[in-house]
Amino acid sequence: MSKWLIVNGDDFGLSPGINEGVRRCHREGILTSTTILVNQPWAREAVDLSRECPALEMGVHLNLTVGKALTDGRQFEPYPVLYERLQRASAEEIARFQEWAEAEWLAQIQTARSWGLELSHLDSHHHVHGWPWLRPVALHLARLFDLPLRALQEEAKAFFRQQGVATPDFFVEHFFGAGVTRENFEKILQGMAAGFTEVMTHPAVPDWQLLAISSYTENRGRELEILRWPGWQEIMAELGITPGHWRDIMRNW
Repeated sequence: MSKWLIVNGDDFGLSPGINEGVRRCHREGILTSTTILVNQPWAREAVDLSRECPALEMGVHLNLTVGKALTDGRQFEPYPVLYERLQRASAEEIARFQEWAEAEWLAQIQTARSWGLELSHLDSHHHVHGWPWLRPVALHLARLFDLPLRALQEEAKAFFRQQGVATPDFFVEHFFGAGVTRENFEKILQGMAAGFTEVMTHPAVPDWQLLAISSYTENRGRELEILRWPGWQEIMAELGITPGHWRDIMRNW
């Protein structure tokens, strides 16, 4: 079995600098897909930029923690606050929250589709679709739209697959923070097993809009440079790694 590498750029649409970072890393580097935050002010700009990148696969970065809801306009809670609230919630409160979250995520997916996007997959901002209260919601929507899901752990991968939803074979999240080095990325490639591996990335040209809304800024610029390093294609060829795509996961599912 071959080794396929999916490099996903999260947070498309969060700021102009992120949009530009995703565009550059796809056109000049090894980024193969992205996921868009459709409720953000720069989401439509992201869609326009994606027209320059016809091979760039795009999914939805399901969101409940940044900005405002599309359905009722409420301000999302920061993810630590939301997580703590759900931990304390009653079964009845959880059920109401799940109903609201499904309607909101459905609106986000339908908005992306209304913009003419052919969606490739689903993941979420701050990984909230992996929370126990939201995993069933994400599963239902993935099945409804026949889309693969990001699976953060082996247990989540097994759960999604048992329910008929495709996922990559492996997920790598440690190209982040202190792990944003060329040496670490090369180790990730060297450690790849046969199958589909998704590497989560956050490249950007840091800008004032990003500084105003995110604590993760400086390393995004480092990711931009590392993912555009011209030596990756040769290293991938030596290691028998092929650029992978979400559509290939679906074909092999």
